[in-house]
Amino acid sequence: MEPYPQTDVESPPAAWRPAAGGLVLGLQGLIKAITPKLQRIAEFLFAQGIATAATALYGLLCVRALPVPAYAKFAVIFGYLGSINVLTDIGVSGTLASLVGERLADHQLIANYVASIRELRQKLIAIAFPLNAIA
Repeated sequence: MEPYPQTDVESPPAAWRPAAGGLVLGLQGLIKAITPKLQRIAEFLFAQGIATAATALYGLLCVRALPVPAYAKFAVIFGYLGSINVLTDIGVSGTLASLVGERLADHQLIANYVASIRELRQKLIAIAFPLNAIA
Protein backbone atom coordinates (compact mmCIF):
# COMPACT_ATOMS: atom_id res chain seq x y z
CA MET A 1 0.00 0.00 0.00
CA GLU A 2 1.32 3.41 -1.00
CA PRO A 3 1.44 6.06 1.70
CA TYR A 4 0.42 8.79 -0.79
CA PRO A 5 -1.86 8.32 -3.80
CA GLN A 6 -0.44 9.16 -7.22
CA THR A 7 -1.86 12.29 -8.84
CA ASP A 8 -1.66 13.89 -12.27
CA VAL A 9 -0.09 17.04 -10.85
CA GLU A 10 3.14 18.02 -12.56
CA SER A 11 6.26 17.89 -10.46
CA PRO A 12 7.90 21.26 -9.79
CA PRO A 13 10.77 22.38 -12.01
CA ALA A 14 14.15 20.88 -11.19
CA ALA A 15 15.36 24.23 -9.89
CA TRP A 16 12.65 24.16 -7.20
CA ARG A 17 13.22 20.61 -5.99
CA PRO A 18 15.68 20.14 -3.15
CA ALA A 19 18.76 18.33 -4.42
CA ALA A 20 20.80 15.70 -2.59
CA GLY A 21 22.50 18.51 -0.68
CA GLY A 22 19.21 19.69 0.75
CA LEU A 23 17.20 22.84 0.39
CA VAL A 24 20.26 25.08 -0.11
CA LEU A 25 21.14 23.47 -3.43
CA GLY A 26 17.49 23.70 -4.49
CA LEU A 27 17.49 27.44 -3.79
CA GLN A 28 20.72 27.83 -5.73
CA GLY A 29 19.08 26.14 -8.70
CA LEU A 30 16.10 28.44 -8.39
CA ILE A 31 18.36 31.48 -8.29
CA LYS A 32 20.18 30.23 -11.40
CA ALA A 33 16.86 29.84 -13.19
CA ILE A 34 15.55 33.29 -12.22
CA THR A 35 18.74 35.33 -12.67
CA PRO A 36 18.57 35.66 -16.50
CA LYS A 37 14.96 36.83 -16.29
CA LEU A 38 15.81 39.39 -13.63
CA GLN A 39 18.70 40.64 -15.75
CA ARG A 40 16.34 41.18 -18.71
CA ILE A 41 13.88 43.03 -16.48
CA ALA A 42 16.70 45.21 -15.10
CA GLU A 43 17.90 46.00 -18.65
CA PHE A 44 14.38 47.00 -19.67
CA LEU A 45 13.86 49.18 -16.60
CA PHE A 46 17.23 50.85 -17.12
CA ALA A 47 16.49 51.62 -20.78
CA GLN A 48 12.97 52.80 -19.92
CA GLY A 49 14.40 55.03 -17.19
CA ILE A 50 16.87 56.59 -19.62
CA ALA A 51 14.11 57.22 -22.18
CA THR A 52 11.85 58.77 -19.55
CA ALA A 53 14.65 60.98 -18.20
CA ALA A 54 15.58 62.10 -21.72
CA THR A 55 11.96 62.97 -22.48
CA ALA A 56 11.67 64.94 -19.24
CA LEU A 57 14.92 66.78 -19.98
CA TYR A 58 13.70 67.58 -23.50
CA GLY A 59 10.45 68.93 -22.07
CA LEU A 60 12.26 71.11 -19.54
CA LEU A 61 14.60 72.43 -22.22
CA CYS A 62 11.63 73.29 -24.40
CA VAL A 63 9.95 75.14 -21.56
CA ARG A 64 13.10 77.15 -20.84
CA ALA A 65 14.52 77.65 -24.34
CA LEU A 66 11.46 78.40 -26.44
CA PRO A 67 9.94 81.85 -26.49
CA VAL A 68 6.38 82.00 -25.19
CA PRO A 69 4.63 82.02 -28.63
CA ALA A 70 6.72 79.07 -29.86
CA TYR A 71 6.09 77.14 -26.65
CA ALA A 72 2.37 77.80 -27.01
CA LYS A 73 2.46 76.22 -30.48
CA PHE A 74 4.48 73.29 -29.08
CA ALA A 75 1.94 72.71 -26.30
CA VAL A 76 -1.05 72.95 -28.65
CA ILE A 77 0.48 70.51 -31.16
CA PHE A 78 1.39 67.93 -28.50
CA GLY A 79 -2.04 68.29 -26.88
CA TYR A 80 -3.68 67.79 -30.25
CA LEU A 81 -1.53 64.72 -30.99
CA GLY A 82 -2.41 63.30 -27.59
CA SER A 83 -6.12 63.74 -28.22
CA ILE A 84 -5.83 62.08 -31.65
CA ASN A 85 -3.98 59.17 -30.03
CA VAL A 86 -6.67 58.70 -27.39
CA LEU A 87 -9.57 59.02 -29.81
CA THR A 88 -8.12 56.65 -32.40
CA ASP A 89 -6.89 53.94 -30.01
CA ILE A 90 -10.40 53.42 -28.70
CA GLY A 91 -9.27 50.67 -26.33
CA VAL A 92 -8.09 48.26 -29.04
CA SER A 93 -5.08 46.93 -27.12
CA GLY A 94 -6.94 46.26 -23.91
CA THR A 95 -9.87 44.73 -25.74
CA LEU A 96 -7.71 42.26 -27.65
CA ALA A 97 -5.77 41.23 -24.55
CA SER A 98 -8.94 40.56 -22.56
CA LEU A 99 -10.61 38.64 -25.39
CA VAL A 100 -7.67 36.36 -26.12
CA GLY A 101 -6.68 35.66 -22.52
CA GLU A 102 -5.24 32.17 -22.15
CA ARG A 103 -6.03 31.12 -25.73
CA LEU A 104 -2.74 32.31 -27.25
CA ALA A 105 -2.24 29.11 -29.24
CA ASP A 106 -5.50 29.54 -31.19
CA HIS A 107 -4.19 31.67 -34.07
CA GLN A 108 -7.44 31.57 -36.04
CA LEU A 109 -9.37 32.98 -33.09
CA ILE A 110 -6.83 35.77 -32.66
CA ALA A 111 -6.94 36.55 -36.40
CA ASN A 112 -10.75 36.77 -36.27
CA TYR A 113 -10.59 39.10 -33.25
CA VAL A 114 -7.98 41.31 -34.92
CA ALA A 115 -10.04 41.54 -38.12
CA SER A 116 -13.19 42.44 -36.18
CA ILE A 117 -11.40 45.00 -34.02
CA ARG A 118 -9.68 46.53 -37.07
CA GLU A 119 -13.03 46.93 -38.84
CA LEU A 120 -14.62 48.50 -35.76
CA ARG A 121 -11.62 50.80 -35.28
CA GLN A 122 -11.79 52.02 -38.87
CA LYS A 123 -15.46 52.90 -38.43
CA LEU A 124 -14.76 54.74 -35.18
CA ILE A 125 -11.80 56.60 -36.70
CA ALA A 126 -14.14 57.85 -39.42
CA ILE A 127 -16.12 59.49 -36.62
CA ALA A 128 -13.15 60.58 -34.46
CA PHE A 129 -11.15 62.42 -37.14
CA PRO A 130 -13.88 64.88 -38.09
CA LEU A 131 -14.48 65.55 -34.39
CA ASN A 132 -10.77 66.25 -33.99
CA ALA A 133 -10.82 68.61 -36.94
CA ILE A 134 -13.63 70.58 -35.32
CA ALA A 135 -11.75 70.79 -32.02
